Amino acid sequence: APLYEEYIFRKLIAERTVRYGQAAAVITSGLMFGLFHGNLNQFAYAFTLGAFLAFMYVKTGSLKVTVGLHMLVNFMGGVVGAGLMKLIDMDEYMQVMESMDMNIITEYCMDHIGALLLIMAFGFFVLAVTITGFVLLVVFLAKGRFTFAPGDVTIPRGKRFRTMILNVGMILFCLFWIGIILMQLLA
Repeated sequence: APLYEEYIFRKLIAERTVRYGQAAAVITSGLMFGLFHGNLNQFAYAFTLGAFLAFMYVKTGSLKVTVGLHMLVNFMGGVVGAGLMKLIDMDEYMQVMESMDMNIITEYCMDHIGALLLIMAFGFFVLAVTITGFVLLVVFLAKGRFTFAPGDVTIPRGKRFRTMILNVGMILFCLFWIGIILMQLLA
């Protein structure tokens, strides 16, 4: 998936929209990537990741960089995270936690201490990486190091949203994926 998704959302979309400026390419690519994931649970995460990968692409021009980062993110979430969650039986875990009996909870935790510690360590790692990313973003913004180059084509102020988002192709893309998301919510 990272190969195809990076080719579509970074090579085809970001590279074609960067002529309107790097910020336009990053936002458009991120929005389309977020909607493409087709569910509300992943939208914010996928939008943020898509915008980050688009930023990396417009700054480096290298699809290898974004494919590698995308593979790393998918590996950490899909392989490492899923593998750790298989260490405990979630149905049993939920029953124990819903019991609200501290003796049962303590016994369960002691019986599964290794798995729970690994899951907690992974959670702290993900949290630390996320916080570090936001802190670095704020620092780079404050120091003026986080900049977007303007594009070759200047869209007049007041017409940027209409030009980038309210065009037929983008409207159809957004309506399709919003429809998919709504069908999943209502199902």
